[in-house]
Parts: sequence; C-alpha cells; structure tokens
Amino acid sequence: ENKTGATNQNPAPFYVDSDTQYGANVNAVRYDDNLNASTIASGVLTRATGAKIVTGASGVAATAPVDAYGPFGYLAEGARTNLQTYSGIPNAQWGKTGTTITDNSGVALDGTTTASLVTASAGNTRHDINLTGGLNPGAGTTVTASVFIKPGTVGWFSVVDSQNAQASAKFNATTGVVGGTAGAGFVSSAIEAKGNGWYRATMVYTTGAAASVGLLISVADTEAHAEDTSLTAWNAAGTETGYVSWGGIEAASFASSYIPTTTVAVARNADVLTYPTSGNIIGTQGTAYAEATMAGVSPNAGALINLANNSNGFYYDTSLTSFIFDGVNAILTANTAPLGAMAKLAGAWGGSTLSAVLNGGTVASGSFDGDMNPAASFAVGNSINGSSNPLFGTIRGVRVLPVALGSDTLQIKTSLFGAPVYVDLRDSRYAIAANDVEFLMRANGR
Repeated sequence: ENKTGATNQNPAPFYVDSDTQYGANVNAVRYDDNLNASTIASGVLTRATGAKIVTGASGVAATAPVDAYGPFGYLAEGARTNLQTYSGIPNAQWGKTGTTITDNSGVALDGTTTASLVTASAGNTRHDINLTGGLNPGAGTTVTASVFIKPGTVGWFSVVDSQNAQASAKFNATTGVVGGTAGAGFVSSAIEAKGNGWYRATMVYTTGAAASVGLLISVADTEAHAEDTSLTAWNAAGTETGYVSWGGIEAASFASSYIPTTTVAVARNADVLTYPTSGNIIGTQGTAYAEATMAGVSPNAGALINLANNSNGFYYDTSLTSFIFDGVNAILTANTAPLGAMAKLAGAWGGSTLSAVLNGGTVASGSFDGDMNPAASFAVGNSINGSSNPLFGTIRGVRVLPVALGSDTLQIKTSLFGAPVYVDLRDSRYAIAANDVEFLMRANGR
C-alpha cells in the first residue's frame, strides 16, 4: 500500500491469523478496527485493544467510512491533486469581503479544533471569503470544488467559482439540502452528511479561461442572501456565522477524500494494495467476492481484484455493472450498483464457464478460456501497478476461494440480506484446496 500523501503514514496493520473460527488450513488476513495496532513479538500476536474507529472521534480521519456494524472497508483511490492552496481556510491567507475569519474556532471532523468560523460583518455588502488556487487545470476542464460546512448562527452557504464566476451552488447545512445553482459552467451539486453536524458540499463545473482556479464561499441567513455568480450584496446584522473547513478543487468529475494543502497544490499517490498469488489464487478455478461502496464513477473500470496488470480480473465497469475478465472473455452483469451504497459482488471461473453476479441479481455466464493467468501478485482496489484501475471507493470482506461456486450459491450469497460467501475447507468436497483467503479490511487512515 502506497501511503505517500496520506494523513496516516503508518503502514496498514494487516496480520496473518490462524484463528480456528476459519477452519483447518485457513489463512485469514485481518485488519484492526480500533485506534491501536496489533503487535507481533517473538512470534506471539497481541491483538489490539482500545477505542473502535468511529468517524469524528479523536484521532480518526474525517473520511474514515464506518457504519453501525463496523468499517466500510479499505479506501482505494487513484492519484488526485488538490489545486486549492491553504485548504484549511486560515484567516491570514484567505481574502475577505464583508466577513471575518476566526481560526481554530470549531472542532473539525478529525477531532482537532482547526475549523474556521466565518462571520458576516454588519452592513449592506457582499459577505464571502475567497482564495485563488495554485494551478491552472486548463480552460474547459471539468473540476469538482468541495468544502466542509457546519451551521453557526445561520446555515446557508454557497460555493462559487472565484475566477470566472462560471458556476455557483447553494447549500443548507442545517437541513442538508441543495439550493439554487447558476452559471454557464455549472454541472451538478451535492451535499453529504459527514457526522457531528458537518456536511461536505460539492460542486462540479467546467472552468473558464482564468489562469488558475479557486474557491469563493459565502455564509448567509437565507437562501436568497447566499451568493451566486452575480455576487449580490445583502444587509447583514453582523451576527451571522458558519463554520468551514477542508476546501478542495480537483480536476475530476467527483471529489475524492480530502487532501490538505498549504502554499502549493498537493498531489496524492494512488492506493496500491497487493498480495502474493502463490498459495492464494488458482488460475484455473476459483471464486472472488467483495463488498464495495463506490464514491464516484472511475474514468476506467475500477478493479475489485486485479489478477494481471490492467487486464484479467474482477471489476466494476464505468456503467456500474460488474464484470469478470479472463483476458479474452468479459462477462458483465445486467444490473448496476448505486453510488454511495454498499454492493455485494462475486465472480467465478472454472471448467468452461465464467460467471458474475451483483446484489443477488441474475447470474451472467459465458465462456472461460481455461485460465485467469494471474501474475505473481494480485491487487485489491486498483491495478497491480496502480496506474489505471482505481476503485475510488471502499472495499471490504474480500474473499478468494479455490473453487468455482455455482450460480445458485453466488446469487444467494450476494443478495443484500444473504450471509457472506464462505467455504469451510474441512468439507471433503473441497479437499483439493489448501487455502481460503479472506481479507477483513477497514479504512486505511484517510
């Protein structure tokens, strides 16, 4: 796993566990779900103890995706760059029109008191903050602007392209709804609850001809007073406040996890998680299973399990179907997965048949060339070299079985109410297999 640019630079605490709950001759690779890492000394494993990972808790990244039943999984993303400088929105660097910024006035989603408080000054004027970004992505480029917002005394905010006024979008951080939009370059806007009263507001737009990009953010008491591309003045009492944190602009059609910046734009490398193929995957027969949540549509197919670099494996298609590919034949599911919601997917190979299924739908089947031809290593959530197939989402419960499960079993196990795919290797039917590789993964620190 490449951690360069990640908030948490510690390596992922994976360890091999021969716990008897997995049956004889079963290797399980666990991922700790609390803030303390497990340790191994003199061959003795001491399992981690302490607080569980909960979004918004002290020491847990704001984007750590968890649900009521535990972590959503390993966050796999491609390379991205935050073009917005001084993304923490500090007073000294951001411009202010009819507003003040008070640094370190609110608790951000990572548990630190680093959020900025924006206060509208009394008077009939614009009430916004703004800062030009660090790079020029080029005219006519699709970009996504984002900022984390939280109500103070008022709840309306807006995000505006600060260079060409190409687009604007309004957001209510009290009710979690999107308001009015404007601008020739506007594409879409969305608001997502992140916990502890915080929302992430995003706006996708097409850049104009300005030399660089940047954010303009306004705070207001009503939707009408939240600024759009016309930057209209309104009469504030001087008591209207709202919290802002973690601004970003990415040259992409959706936002990835937050990338902090200061004086210059910052690039984050792709996440690459690989395992040795030997002893884990049989090229002539097997089943792959995963539970994944997609944050956005990757420009290329997003790899769930990549067996040969940028080629053979088990994927999400750009249309959000799933498919399995043996290097010659590609089998796609008929149904699709919703963005932002967990999906269960499985693919199987063996004999003369490839199969794929998504969320308990109809199993798609077709010809198999006889061998998945896996490389020496395989990757989870990206291509093996990290160059072309990032998942841009979270993945958990990945299992690679040494047998090709039948269509009925695949369909049942991928239904949203079904139990995960599991094969007890003590069953004599599977005596030919040595291992059932299971990956229990959680967020990787971002």
